[in-house]
Parts: sequence; C-alpha cells; structure tokens
Amino acid sequence: AVVSTQSGHYGRGTERFCVVKESFLLYYDKSEKKHYESKKMFNIHPKGVIPLANCHIEKWDDTGKPGFKITHASFKTVTQTDGPVGNLVMAARSADERDNWIKILQECSKITWNNAQLGAAQIKQLEENTNRINKEKTEYIEKLNKEAEALKHETGKKEELEKLSKKLEEERAAMENVANQFKEEKEMTAQELLDAMEAMKKLDEERTNLDTASKELEQNLKRVGEEKAKQEDLVKKEQAEKEKLAATSNELKSHLMTVEEESKKLVAEKQKTEQ
Repeated sequence: AVVSTQSGHYGRGTERFCVVKESFLLYYDKSEKKHYESKKMFNIHPKGVIPLANCHIEKWDDTGKPGFKITHASFKTVTQTDGPVGNLVMAARSADERDNWIKILQECSKITWNNAQLGAAQIKQLEENTNRINKEKTEYIEKLNKEAEALKHETGKKEELEKLSKKLEEERAAMENVANQFKEEKEMTAQELLDAMEAMKKLDEERTNLDTASKELEQNLKRVGEEKAKQEDLVKKEQAEKEKLAATSNELKSHLMTVEEESKKLVAEKQKTEQ
C-alpha cells in the first residue's frame, strides 16, 4: 500500500508493507513482505504503528488511485498545532484490494478497552448464572432422592427402589463430578461475548426442562423410569455444553492475553522510538 499524510496537499507517498494486528496497523519497508511470506511471521519492530481504535475509515479516491482515508481526533499533521484533525491516506493496487482493506480496518477500529471491559462483565455474569444453575440441580437431585425414599415406603417394592436409589446416587455423584470439573475449568476461562450469551441461553433452557421434569414426576410417580432416562440425556447435553463453553473460554482468554502482550510490546516500542 502507498502511504501519505495530509499536510495541505497529498504527496507522492511511499510504498509500504502493512500488517493488521488486533487494533493496530503496523507498517514496514516494502522489502519486509518477502520476509513475511517466507517465515509466515511478522516483524515485531515495524517502522511505525497506527492505533485504529475509534478511527473513522472511508473510501478516498482524490489521489487518483483506489484509496482510503483513516481519521481520528488525535491525528495531527507535521506542522499542525490546532484546527481540523490530520488524515492518513493510503492507496491500494486495485479497488477490490482497497475495499477489503476498508472492511478489515473498520472491524479492527471496534476493538476498544470499553468493549473488552463489557466482555469481562458478561463473563462474570455467566459464571454467576452457572453457579446458580448448579445449585438448582443439586436441590433437584436431593428432591428426587426424597421422593424415591417416600415411594419406597409407599409401594413396599424394596429391591426395585433400592436400585432406583442407587442409580440416583450415581447420577448425583456424576453431576457433582461434572460440577467440580467445570469449577476448575471456569477459573481458566475467558470467552467471546456471543458464545457466552448463547451458552447462557442454553443453560436457562436446560433449567426449564429440569423444572418441567420435576412437575411431571410429582404428578405421576409411575413415570419415574422415564424421568430417569430424561435426566441422563440432560446430563449428557450439559456435559457437551460445558466442554464447548470451556473451549471457547480458553480461546478468548488466550486472545485477550495476546492483545495485552502485544499492547505492552507496542507501548515499549513506541517509547523506545520516541527516545
């Protein structure tokens, strides 16, 4: 891409090799492109770094080439001390390439500290909802055990009820094991906002299904066997959702850690460059 800054007129510009990393645009000498393509790694020492957070990116063809303009309130030209903000104008080799750059940079400009804080708050809310649902499951299992004991005294079918009680105890132990595993995984999780919201929705649906199953059991004790099978299916579904939740949480945490590390490196590089 050819880069030129606004200073009353547009100069010829300089061809640069550019890389987008999170919410930053890194630019290098054009020779860096060969190194990037051969090593599949970007150089952590660019010629310059442009923060994209809250920038305005729009199509800009006034230079006679398919280009775009990046504007932010903090941008200033070399000689500017007040007045309108400065612009960074870039030109691509084709209109398609220009449109692709605009799309990517507009997405990157949405990555801000406020958005990151919002994601953390919703992750915390997800953890609180998960704890609440686990508590409801424990109470439901205890309720099933009490009803099974009552059924044992009422029907006198000792052998059948003992098997049922044993099965319920195994299910309770399995649920406790799953809950303990999820608690350990939860300490390492940080996940993307959309996945977290979807997981929360599914957990609420599961709680509704458990409540419905409890009411049906109270209405008809003869359907205990059917309710037991339904609980087994719900446990499997919950395990799958928890595994999915843990995977996406680990991915977001890794993503956030990468952003933080890159931000620290870029700040250090900026300070070094200023010195």
